[in-house]
Amino acid sequence: ETAIKYMTDGCLLKHILGDPNLTKFSVIILDEAHERTLTTDILFGLLKKLFQEKSPNRKEHLKVVIVKVTMDIHLNEMAGDILVFLTDQQRRIFLPPPPGIRKCVISTNISATSLTIDGIRYVVDGGFVKQLNHNPRLGLDILEVVPISKFPYLDPPNERLILEALKQLYQCDAIDRSGHVTRLGLSMVEFPLPPHLTCAVIKAASLDCEDLLLPIAAMLSVENVFIRPVDPEYQKEAEQRHRELAAKAGGFNDFATLAVIFEQCKSSGAPASWCQKHWIHWRCLFSAFRVEAQLRELIRKLKQ
Repeated sequence: ETAIKYMTDGCLLKHILGDPNLTKFSVIILDEAHERTLTTDILFGLLKKLFQEKSPNRKEHLKVVIVKVTMDIHLNEMAGDILVFLTDQQRRIFLPPPPGIRKCVISTNISATSLTIDGIRYVVDGGFVKQLNHNPRLGLDILEVVPISKFPYLDPPNERLILEALKQLYQCDAIDRSGHVTRLGLSMVEFPLPPHLTCAVIKAASLDCEDLLLPIAAMLSVENVFIRPVDPEYQKEAEQRHRELAAKAGGFNDFATLAVIFEQCKSSGAPASWCQKHWIHWRCLFSAFRVEAQLRELIRKLKQ
């Protein structure tokens, strides 16, 4: 029987690290390829390398399917609306065009990921995108407009970024003074968390106190769970609910507050309703539940 396995691009990248030839798969489908995320770009390069090298361990019938929204536009194509990707243009709502007139939607690339616009048949991409880059001198993330790369791999990172990454790995005992990966570093590769958080989880497991840290690590690995309404009236209610949760955690520790939210929602019996009452993002918290379960399974294997 055919088994279909759904996973994020990060999980697929992690799988390739353990099985570079993808021997367990016959078809790899990469969806939303046009978004060109960091992980997706790395996957493109690794898959291209796999086919170029023609490894004897690779399945001969292995196929890669890339799903994207772009298409060629020809003069003889049928009538249809046009979607143009630009950087930082305000969204506008258009009415259906009169007969004989094409509708042209000017939008950021949010239209490719979050919106469905009826009638769109052609897409024009300006070749630029807003990207969050790290400034090693300032130690801050900066939103910049950059061209979309066409190379199979990403451009080499800044030398300062490499040194900063090595510094973090050394601080976590993931590498030694010579830059060689330590036993702890090999264990850290399995975890889908930043280095410092991974190091904390593994050391907590070595002290048999991972139950205290895993919920916090899971909450820190997802987006902000607190809902902050725009309406002033609802803002006060949300802030009051959030203060009540913080008070249950002692009122001073953000990590303890995250742990309280995780445990109370999980044990509520109706987590979605609990989140709605306390102005918490249920989808983010649900993701945290899944991450915590994944981390717990990794810890179990690590202790074997």
